[in-house]
Amino acid sequence: MRTQKLKEVKKADGSIVFVGQVYLGIDSVTKKRRNTTVRAKSRRQWNTKAQQAKNEFNENGRTTYVDSFKFETFEELVVDWQRVYLPTLKDSTRVMTENYINNYLLPPLQIYQLKDITPRLISSIVKRWAVNADTAIITNGRREKGKGKDYSNALFILKKIFDYAFEVGALESNPAMSIRAPKPQKRTNKQKIKVFTDEELRIWLEYLDALPDTPKNIYDINLYMLLLETGMRIGEALALTWKDVDFNNQFIHVEATVTRAKRVQQMPKSQDSVRDIYINANTIKRLKDWKLHQAKNLKTISISSNGFVFPGAHAPHGNYPQARDQFMRHLKKAGLPNIGLHGFRHTHATLLLNNGAEYKEIQHRLGHASISTTMDTYSHLSQEKARQTAEILNFSLKKIQ
Repeated sequence: MRTQKLKEVKKADGSIVFVGQVYLGIDSVTKKRRNTTVRAKSRRQWNTKAQQAKNEFNENGRTTYVDSFKFETFEELVVDWQRVYLPTLKDSTRVMTENYINNYLLPPLQIYQLKDITPRLISSIVKRWAVNADTAIITNGRREKGKGKDYSNALFILKKIFDYAFEVGALESNPAMSIRAPKPQKRTNKQKIKVFTDEELRIWLEYLDALPDTPKNIYDINLYMLLLETGMRIGEALALTWKDVDFNNQFIHVEATVTRAKRVQQMPKSQDSVRDIYINANTIKRLKDWKLHQAKNLKTISISSNGFVFPGAHAPHGNYPQARDQFMRHLKKAGLPNIGLHGFRHTHATLLLNNGAEYKEIQHRLGHASISTTMDTYSHLSQEKARQTAEILNFSLKKIQ
Protein backbone atom coordinates (compact mmCIF):
# COMPACT_ATOMS: atom_id res chain seq x y z
CA MET A 1 0.00 0.00 0.00
CA ARG A 2 1.26 3.47 -0.90
CA THR A 3 2.50 5.46 2.11
CA GLN A 4 -0.18 7.87 3.30
CA LYS A 5 0.29 11.25 4.92
CA LEU A 6 -1.37 10.86 8.31
CA LYS A 7 -2.58 13.55 10.66
CA GLU A 8 -1.69 13.18 14.32
CA VAL A 9 -4.62 14.19 16.55
CA LYS A 10 -4.11 14.71 20.27
CA LYS A 11 -7.11 13.50 22.29
CA ALA A 12 -8.35 14.97 25.55
CA ASP A 13 -6.49 12.32 27.58
CA GLY A 14 -3.19 13.23 25.90
CA SER A 15 -2.97 10.16 23.67
CA ILE A 16 -2.24 10.44 19.94
CA VAL A 17 -4.53 9.11 17.20
CA PHE A 18 -3.40 8.79 13.58
CA VAL A 19 -6.09 9.86 11.10
CA GLY A 20 -6.04 9.58 7.32
CA GLN A 21 -8.19 9.07 4.24
CA VAL A 22 -8.17 5.77 2.33
CA TYR A 23 -9.25 5.65 -1.30
CA LEU A 24 -11.37 2.52 -1.75
CA GLY A 25 -12.15 2.76 -5.44
CA ILE A 26 -15.09 3.55 -7.74
CA ASP A 27 -18.41 2.52 -6.19
CA SER A 28 -20.05 -0.09 -8.43
CA VAL A 29 -23.54 1.26 -7.63
CA THR A 30 -23.15 5.04 -7.46
CA LYS A 31 -20.22 5.17 -9.95
CA LYS A 32 -18.51 7.68 -7.66
CA ARG A 33 -15.14 7.68 -5.94
CA ARG A 34 -15.33 6.26 -2.45
CA ASN A 35 -13.05 7.24 0.42
CA THR A 36 -13.16 6.42 4.08
CA THR A 37 -11.47 7.85 7.16
CA VAL A 38 -9.34 5.48 9.23
CA ARG A 39 -8.25 6.18 12.81
CA ALA A 40 -5.67 4.16 14.72
CA LYS A 41 -3.33 4.33 17.70
CA SER A 42 -0.20 3.71 15.63
CA ARG A 43 0.94 3.94 12.02
CA ARG A 44 1.22 0.16 11.79
CA GLN A 45 -2.31 -0.28 13.11
CA TRP A 46 -3.53 2.38 10.68
CA ASN A 47 -2.04 0.50 7.73
CA THR A 48 -3.72 -2.70 8.92
CA LYS A 49 -7.12 -1.03 9.33
CA ALA A 50 -6.78 0.72 5.97
CA GLN A 51 -6.16 -2.61 4.24
CA GLN A 52 -9.14 -4.11 6.09
CA ALA A 53 -11.34 -1.27 4.83
CA LYS A 54 -10.26 -1.93 1.23
CA ASN A 55 -10.86 -5.67 1.65
CA GLU A 56 -14.36 -5.08 3.05
CA PHE A 57 -15.14 -2.71 0.18
CA ASN A 58 -14.13 -5.37 -2.35
CA GLU A 59 -15.98 -8.16 -0.49
CA ASN A 60 -19.16 -6.04 -0.48
CA GLY A 61 -19.10 -5.92 -4.28
CA ARG A 62 -17.03 -2.76 -4.44
CA THR A 63 -19.82 -0.66 -2.97
CA THR A 64 -20.87 0.87 0.34
CA TYR A 65 -24.41 1.38 -0.89
CA VAL A 66 -25.64 -1.44 1.36
CA ASP A 67 -25.36 1.02 4.25
CA SER A 68 -27.72 3.54 2.63
CA PHE A 69 -30.65 2.73 4.90
CA LYS A 70 -28.72 2.74 8.14
CA PHE A 71 -30.25 6.08 9.16
CA GLU A 72 -33.85 6.93 8.42
CA THR A 73 -34.00 10.30 10.19
CA PHE A 74 -31.64 13.17 10.80
CA GLU A 75 -31.80 12.51 14.54
CA GLU A 76 -30.58 8.93 14.05
CA LEU A 77 -27.66 10.23 11.99
CA VAL A 78 -26.74 12.78 14.68
CA VAL A 79 -26.80 10.16 17.44
CA ASP A 80 -24.40 7.93 15.50
CA TRP A 81 -22.13 10.84 14.55
CA GLN A 82 -21.91 11.86 18.22
CA ARG A 83 -21.07 8.30 19.20
CA VAL A 84 -18.15 8.24 16.76
CA TYR A 85 -16.75 11.76 17.01
CA LEU A 86 -17.55 13.32 20.39
CA PRO A 87 -15.13 11.06 22.32
CA THR A 88 -12.26 12.41 20.17
CA LEU A 89 -12.90 16.04 21.14
CA LYS A 90 -11.58 18.11 24.02
CA ASP A 91 -14.07 18.63 26.85
CA SER A 92 -14.71 22.27 25.97
CA THR A 93 -15.17 21.50 22.26
CA ARG A 94 -17.42 18.56 23.03
CA VAL A 95 -19.70 20.66 25.25
CA MET A 96 -19.80 23.44 22.64
CA THR A 97 -20.62 20.95 19.86
CA GLU A 98 -23.44 19.39 21.89
CA ASN A 99 -24.87 22.86 22.57
CA TYR A 100 -24.95 23.72 18.87
CA ILE A 101 -26.59 20.40 18.04
CA ASN A 102 -29.25 20.75 20.74
CA ASN A 103 -29.99 24.45 20.19
CA TYR A 104 -29.53 24.89 16.44
CA LEU A 105 -29.59 21.60 14.54
CA LEU A 106 -32.08 19.27 16.19
CA PRO A 107 -34.99 21.72 16.71
CA PRO A 108 -35.52 22.41 13.00
CA LEU A 109 -34.23 19.12 11.52
CA GLN A 110 -35.01 16.24 13.88
CA ILE A 111 -38.48 15.70 12.36
CA TYR A 112 -37.08 15.17 8.85
CA GLN A 113 -36.22 11.98 7.02
CA LEU A 114 -32.68 12.15 5.63
CA LYS A 115 -33.95 11.82 2.08
CA ASP A 116 -36.13 14.92 2.52
CA ILE A 117 -33.33 17.28 3.62
CA THR A 118 -32.37 19.48 0.67
CA PRO A 119 -29.98 22.40 0.17
CA ARG A 120 -33.00 24.72 -0.07
CA LEU A 121 -34.30 23.54 3.30
CA ILE A 122 -30.89 23.99 4.94
CA SER A 123 -30.50 27.45 3.37
CA SER A 124 -33.85 28.56 4.82
CA ILE A 125 -32.84 27.30 8.27
CA VAL A 126 -29.49 29.13 8.18
CA LYS A 127 -31.22 32.34 7.11
CA ARG A 128 -33.60 31.94 10.04
CA TRP A 129 -30.58 31.65 12.37
CA ALA A 130 -29.27 34.93 10.95
CA VAL A 131 -32.61 36.69 11.47
CA ASN A 132 -32.84 35.35 15.03
CA ALA A 133 -29.34 36.63 15.79
CA ASP A 134 -30.08 40.06 14.32
CA THR A 135 -33.34 40.47 16.27
CA ALA A 136 -32.48 38.67 19.52
CA ILE A 137 -33.04 40.51 22.76
CA ILE A 138 -29.82 40.78 24.76
CA THR A 139 -30.29 40.56 28.53
CA ASN A 140 -27.27 41.02 30.82
CA GLY A 141 -25.02 40.46 27.82
CA ARG A 142 -26.65 37.14 26.93
CA ARG A 143 -28.92 36.10 24.08
CA GLU A 144 -31.61 33.47 24.04
CA LYS A 145 -30.43 29.95 23.28
CA GLY A 146 -30.29 29.30 19.57
CA LYS A 147 -30.12 33.02 18.71
CA GLY A 148 -26.39 33.68 18.94
CA LYS A 149 -24.34 35.54 16.36
CA ASP A 150 -21.95 32.59 15.91
CA TYR A 151 -24.45 30.42 14.04
CA SER A 152 -21.82 29.79 11.34
CA ASN A 153 -20.32 27.28 13.80
CA ALA A 154 -23.61 25.36 13.75
CA LEU A 155 -23.45 25.21 9.94
CA PHE A 156 -19.85 23.95 10.14
CA ILE A 157 -20.93 21.11 12.45
CA LEU A 158 -23.90 20.32 10.19
CA LYS A 159 -21.56 19.95 7.22
CA LYS A 160 -19.37 17.60 9.27
CA ILE A 161 -22.40 15.47 10.14
CA PHE A 162 -23.47 15.20 6.49
CA ASP A 163 -19.87 14.44 5.50
CA TYR A 164 -20.09 11.47 7.83
CA ALA A 165 -23.40 10.41 6.27
CA PHE A 166 -21.78 10.49 2.83
CA GLU A 167 -18.74 8.66 4.15
CA VAL A 168 -20.78 5.70 5.42
CA GLY A 169 -23.02 5.64 2.37
CA ALA A 170 -26.17 7.02 4.00
CA LEU A 171 -26.25 9.94 1.53
CA GLU A 172 -24.98 10.28 -2.02
CA SER A 173 -23.96 13.92 -1.46
CA ASN A 174 -23.67 16.51 1.28
CA PRO A 175 -26.76 18.81 1.03
CA ALA A 176 -25.10 21.48 3.17
CA MET A 177 -21.82 21.64 1.24
CA SER A 178 -22.63 24.73 -0.85
CA ILE A 179 -24.51 26.64 1.88
CA ARG A 180 -22.91 29.82 3.19
CA ALA A 181 -23.90 31.58 6.39
CA PRO A 182 -24.76 35.29 6.00
CA LYS A 183 -22.81 37.66 8.20
CA PRO A 184 -24.64 38.83 11.33
CA GLN A 185 -25.53 42.50 11.55
CA LYS A 186 -23.45 44.61 13.90
CA ARG A 187 -25.34 45.42 17.09
CA THR A 188 -24.95 48.86 18.61
CA ASN A 189 -25.55 47.54 22.13
CA LYS A 190 -22.31 45.55 22.20
CA GLN A 191 -21.68 43.81 25.52
CA LYS A 192 -19.47 45.89 27.75
CA ILE A 193 -16.34 44.20 28.98
CA LYS A 194 -16.39 43.95 32.76
CA VAL A 195 -13.30 45.32 34.51
CA PHE A 196 -12.47 46.96 37.80
CA THR A 197 -12.08 50.70 37.50
CA ASP A 198 -9.09 52.21 39.30
CA GLU A 199 -11.30 53.15 42.26
CA GLU A 200 -12.99 49.74 42.38
CA LEU A 201 -9.61 48.02 42.22
CA ARG A 202 -8.38 50.15 45.13
CA ILE A 203 -11.45 49.14 47.18
CA TRP A 204 -10.93 45.48 46.24
CA LEU A 205 -7.27 45.42 47.28
CA GLU A 206 -8.09 47.14 50.57
CA TYR A 207 -10.85 44.58 51.16
CA LEU A 208 -8.41 41.68 50.60
CA ASP A 209 -5.85 43.25 52.94
CA ALA A 210 -8.48 43.48 55.70
CA LEU A 211 -9.60 39.83 55.50
CA PRO A 212 -8.77 37.62 58.52
CA ASP A 213 -5.85 35.24 57.98
CA THR A 214 -7.93 32.07 57.71
CA PRO A 215 -6.75 29.23 55.43
CA LYS A 216 -9.71 29.79 53.11
CA ASN A 217 -9.13 33.54 52.84
CA ILE A 218 -5.42 33.04 52.17
CA TYR A 219 -6.31 30.54 49.42
CA ASP A 220 -8.75 33.01 47.84
CA ILE A 221 -6.37 35.97 48.07
CA ASN A 222 -3.58 34.06 46.33
CA LEU A 223 -5.92 32.92 43.56
CA TYR A 224 -7.33 36.39 42.92
CA MET A 225 -3.94 38.08 42.97
CA LEU A 226 -2.46 35.53 40.57
CA LEU A 227 -5.34 36.09 38.15
CA LEU A 228 -4.87 39.85 38.39
CA GLU A 229 -1.08 39.78 38.06
CA THR A 230 -0.85 37.27 35.18
CA GLY A 231 -4.09 37.62 33.20
CA MET A 232 -4.56 33.84 33.22
CA ARG A 233 -7.96 32.29 32.64
CA ILE A 234 -9.46 30.79 35.79
CA GLY A 235 -9.26 27.26 34.31
CA GLU A 236 -5.57 27.73 33.56
CA ALA A 237 -4.88 28.90 37.14
CA LEU A 238 -6.73 25.94 38.67
CA ALA A 239 -4.75 23.51 36.46
CA LEU A 240 -1.35 24.86 37.56
CA THR A 241 0.99 22.55 39.42
CA TRP A 242 4.09 23.63 41.30
CA LYS A 243 6.29 22.16 38.58
CA ASP A 244 4.80 24.81 36.25
CA VAL A 245 6.17 27.60 38.44
CA ASP A 246 9.83 28.37 37.71
CA PHE A 247 10.98 30.52 40.62
CA ASN A 248 14.57 30.76 39.35
CA ASN A 249 13.71 32.00 35.86
CA GLN A 250 10.66 33.94 37.07
CA PHE A 251 7.92 32.57 34.85
CA ILE A 252 4.84 30.36 34.98
CA HIS A 253 4.35 27.77 32.25
CA VAL A 254 0.71 27.39 31.12
CA GLU A 255 -0.15 24.19 29.27
CA ALA A 256 -3.42 22.92 30.74
CA THR A 257 -6.84 24.02 31.93
CA VAL A 258 -9.57 22.72 34.24
CA THR A 259 -12.74 22.39 32.17
CA ARG A 260 -16.30 23.13 33.25
CA ALA A 261 -16.60 19.34 33.56
CA LYS A 262 -14.00 19.65 36.40
CA ARG A 263 -11.33 17.69 34.53
CA VAL A 264 -7.78 18.71 33.65
CA GLN A 265 -7.36 19.11 29.91
CA GLN A 266 -3.75 19.19 28.74
CA MET A 267 -4.39 21.60 25.88
CA PRO A 268 -5.84 24.97 26.99
CA LYS A 269 -8.16 27.01 24.76
CA SER A 270 -5.84 26.92 21.73
CA GLN A 271 -2.22 26.15 20.78
CA ASP A 272 -1.33 29.80 21.42
CA SER A 273 -2.60 29.41 24.98
CA VAL A 274 0.44 27.25 25.76
CA ARG A 275 2.86 29.93 26.93
CA ASP A 276 5.29 31.20 29.55
CA ILE A 277 4.10 34.17 31.60
CA TYR A 278 6.87 36.14 33.27
CA ILE A 279 6.17 37.31 36.80
CA ASN A 280 7.68 39.98 39.02
CA ALA A 281 9.33 39.71 42.43
CA ASN A 282 6.09 40.41 44.33
CA THR A 283 4.29 37.57 42.60
CA ILE A 284 7.21 35.21 43.21
CA LYS A 285 7.28 36.05 46.93
CA ARG A 286 3.53 35.59 47.22
CA LEU A 287 3.69 32.19 45.51
CA LYS A 288 6.59 31.03 47.69
CA ASP A 289 4.71 32.07 50.83
CA TRP A 290 1.60 30.30 49.55
CA LYS A 291 3.51 27.07 48.92
CA LEU A 292 4.93 27.17 52.44
CA HIS A 293 1.46 27.85 53.84
CA GLN A 294 0.12 24.78 52.01
CA ALA A 295 2.88 22.58 53.42
CA LYS A 296 2.17 23.76 56.98
CA ASN A 297 -1.62 23.99 57.03
CA LEU A 298 -3.12 21.69 54.41
CA LYS A 299 -1.95 18.37 55.81
CA THR A 300 -4.25 16.34 53.59
CA ILE A 301 -2.71 17.81 50.42
CA SER A 302 0.53 16.32 49.17
CA ILE A 303 2.84 19.17 48.14
CA SER A 304 5.17 17.56 45.63
CA SER A 305 6.54 18.34 42.20
CA ASN A 306 3.12 17.34 40.84
CA GLY A 307 1.00 19.09 43.48
CA PHE A 308 -1.63 21.58 42.33
CA VAL A 309 -1.08 25.24 43.19
CA PHE A 310 -4.78 25.56 44.07
CA PRO A 311 -5.91 22.17 45.40
CA GLY A 312 -9.60 21.36 45.81
CA ALA A 313 -11.40 20.55 49.03
CA HIS A 314 -12.56 17.18 47.70
CA ALA A 315 -10.39 16.81 44.59
CA PRO A 316 -6.73 17.28 43.61
CA HIS A 317 -7.52 20.67 42.07
CA GLY A 318 -10.09 23.43 42.49
CA ASN A 319 -13.04 23.85 40.15
CA TYR A 320 -14.80 26.78 38.50
CA PRO A 321 -18.27 26.61 40.17
CA GLN A 322 -16.82 26.72 43.68
CA ALA A 323 -14.35 29.49 42.78
CA ARG A 324 -17.12 31.50 41.12
CA ASP A 325 -19.52 31.19 44.05
CA GLN A 326 -16.83 32.15 46.58
CA PHE A 327 -15.82 35.15 44.48
CA MET A 328 -19.45 36.32 44.36
CA ARG A 329 -19.61 36.21 48.16
CA HIS A 330 -16.47 38.33 48.45
CA LEU A 331 -17.75 40.88 45.93
CA LYS A 332 -21.00 41.24 47.83
CA LYS A 333 -19.15 41.87 51.10
CA ALA A 334 -16.86 44.39 49.39
CA GLY A 335 -19.84 46.19 47.84
CA LEU A 336 -18.45 45.83 44.31
CA PRO A 337 -20.14 44.94 41.00
CA ASN A 338 -19.79 41.44 39.61
CA ILE A 339 -17.05 41.47 36.99
CA GLY A 340 -16.76 37.67 36.99
CA LEU A 341 -13.49 35.83 37.49
CA HIS A 342 -12.70 36.60 33.85
CA GLY A 343 -12.81 40.27 34.83
CA PHE A 344 -9.37 39.91 36.45
CA ARG A 345 -8.02 39.00 32.99
CA HIS A 346 -9.64 42.07 31.44
CA THR A 347 -8.42 44.29 34.27
CA HIS A 348 -4.88 42.92 33.87
CA ALA A 349 -4.85 43.72 30.15
CA THR A 350 -6.30 47.19 30.66
CA LEU A 351 -3.73 48.06 33.34
CA LEU A 352 -0.89 46.95 31.07
CA LEU A 353 -2.25 48.87 28.09
CA ASN A 354 -2.78 52.07 30.05
CA ASN A 355 0.74 51.91 31.40
CA GLY A 356 2.57 51.57 28.11
CA ALA A 357 2.67 47.83 27.36
CA GLU A 358 2.64 46.87 23.68
CA TYR A 359 -0.26 44.93 22.19
CA LYS A 360 2.09 42.13 21.10
CA GLU A 361 3.29 41.55 24.66
CA ILE A 362 -0.28 41.61 25.97
CA GLN A 363 -1.29 39.14 23.27
CA HIS A 364 1.41 36.71 24.42
CA ARG A 365 0.57 37.04 28.11
CA LEU A 366 -3.09 36.39 27.46
CA GLY A 367 -2.47 33.58 24.96
CA HIS A 368 -4.55 35.10 22.16
CA ALA A 369 -4.15 33.39 18.78
CA SER A 370 -4.21 36.73 16.95
CA ILE A 371 -3.13 40.23 17.88
CA SER A 372 -6.33 41.49 16.27
CA THR A 373 -8.26 39.71 19.03
CA THR A 374 -6.28 41.64 21.63
CA MET A 375 -6.72 44.96 19.87
CA ASP A 376 -10.42 44.49 19.15
CA THR A 377 -11.10 43.50 22.75
CA TYR A 378 -9.15 46.13 24.65
CA SER A 379 -8.41 49.14 22.46
CA HIS A 380 -11.61 50.95 23.49
CA LEU A 381 -10.78 50.46 27.18
CA SER A 382 -7.49 52.32 26.93
CA GLN A 383 -8.69 55.74 28.11
CA GLU A 384 -5.30 56.75 29.44
CA LYS A 385 -3.58 55.83 26.19
CA ALA A 386 -6.20 57.81 24.28
CA ARG A 387 -5.47 60.88 26.39
CA GLN A 388 -1.73 60.42 25.86
CA THR A 389 -2.28 60.22 22.10
CA ALA A 390 -4.17 63.51 22.17
CA GLU A 391 -1.33 65.15 24.09
CA ILE A 392 1.25 63.79 21.63
CA LEU A 393 -0.68 65.36 18.77
CA ASN A 394 -0.92 68.68 20.62
CA PHE A 395 2.82 68.64 21.37
CA SER A 396 3.63 67.84 17.73
CA LEU A 397 1.51 70.74 16.46
CA LYS A 398 3.20 73.15 18.85
CA LYS A 399 6.62 72.08 17.54
CA ILE A 400 5.54 72.85 13.99
CA GLN A 401 4.18 76.24 14.96
